[in-house]
Amino acid sequence: MVESLQIDPQQLQARTELSRIYQQQKRWNAAEEILIKSLQIDPKHFQTCIELSRVYRQQGKWINATAILKEMLAIDNNDLEANIELNKVNEREKE
Repeated sequence: MVESLQIDPQQLQARTELSRIYQQQKRWNAAEEILIKSLQIDPKHFQTCIELSRVYRQQGKWINATAILKEMLAIDNNDLEANIELNKVNEREKE
């Protein structure tokens, strides 16, 4: 996967998968960094936004997670995954 990014650094799917590996390893900063770089390539890539919101949630960055999800929902208010994630953020924020 890392080789794939070296060949074509704009591969959003490979970046998203790499971020998931980092998340499994609880390497939140590494996951956040690669996702932010992905959003610089395509700021409206929904799956990247979802993954970044999950990373923010795990880091306790509620404001960041909420902001990115609300941006997504402003584009597509019916996006199920974004609505579910926003619900999770709101529930965790209350704890």
